[in-house]
Amino acid sequence: MSFKGTHTYSLHPLRSFNSPLLFYIAFSLYLCSKIFLHSYFLDIQTVHIGTIVNMLAHLGIIITYLLLGIKILSQNYSHKQLLFVLIGGIVSIISWHFSGHHAEMIELFLFIAACEKVALQHVTKISIFSLQIIFLPVIFSWLKIIEDYTLPSNDKVITLRHSYGYSHPNYLAMLVFLLFINVLFYEKTKKRHIIITLTLSLLTSVFITESSTYTIATLLTILSYFFYTKKAHRKKLFIILVILDTVTIAYSLITVYSYSTDLSHRINSLINQRLALAYHYGSNFPPLLWGRNITRTYIPWIDTEGNFLVDNTYQHLLLRYGILISFIFCISIIMYILHKIKASSWDIYLLGLSIFAIIAFVERAAFLIYANYFLIALSPMMMSSKNMSELTEHTSTELAENK
Repeated sequence: MSFKGTHTYSLHPLRSFNSPLLFYIAFSLYLCSKIFLHSYFLDIQTVHIGTIVNMLAHLGIIITYLLLGIKILSQNYSHKQLLFVLIGGIVSIISWHFSGHHAEMIELFLFIAACEKVALQHVTKISIFSLQIIFLPVIFSWLKIIEDYTLPSNDKVITLRHSYGYSHPNYLAMLVFLLFINVLFYEKTKKRHIIITLTLSLLTSVFITESSTYTIATLLTILSYFFYTKKAHRKKLFIILVILDTVTIAYSLITVYSYSTDLSHRINSLINQRLALAYHYGSNFPPLLWGRNITRTYIPWIDTEGNFLVDNTYQHLLLRYGILISFIFCISIIMYILHKIKASSWDIYLLGLSIFAIIAFVERAAFLIYANYFLIALSPMMMSSKNMSELTEHTSTELAENK
């Protein structure tokens, strides 16, 4: 990197590539690739369509890495920012190695580090546009071209939870919920679009997939958004949310090591044995500094071996990616929310991040950047950057009142 002035570094030949367009293309390509990789398009054997889709999706992810890499190399950095990029890159690569080559932390780092000149409202718009493809596997499933993977319902009535072309019913529920929350948070959205996507999210989570996780997530989001629209209640709302976030994080991490209270057993019965699973894996694979590759292990209460099935984001990070990654992730979220509350900065993406921090109690998608792109909002704080402050400045704090 060549030296520029007295405070910043950049690769001069690549500086002309420092355009947010690279980021936007990368995000759209990455989101679409992940959606296809979780669909039953991969199982179509006719003229090797499944193989072709799988290859194209992985190619999309590789191109995403290249675009983000070029974007990172073309940016200007202060000494602190350059140090963050170097250390962050090294830590994410180490986590990739020890976790058994799971790349989620590398992907999260790349998107956070490549945010110069990026506006989150544009990311929201691109996410809405890209998420339109979620209906493609659904249609092909209705046409019996790809599989509708089903699971028995959890209630006493014999019904089926449908995935309509996706790897799991919860995945379909998650995608429809993402479409809803993006439409809700986009500043140019009309009320009728909010009503349509809210209805679609509730219908999908309640009746089609029977996903209690995303039923609660949808209701929590619309309730929080309602109070967010009341300017006088915003500070109270975020104080309540940061308390809930802190308790959620602390309780999640504690139950990896200790699972013996009546409260824990009652909560566990409500969330389909998620706490018991985390404690079981924590007992058999104690958390390490850099994480470990957890594969299959015997699960006594179902008398069989199972894959690594820890859905709680904080527990998942602690067990697979290690103590260091888990600490950085949790502290960054809490520090960011507290900083925004102290500054009385009530942008809509703070609300999104706060909501996902609660959803993380039962859903590991909260640390996947294509699902929870609100994590990108952490970039200015982590990069210590005034130059990147425009990340959320295009988001009006009066957004909700204008709808």
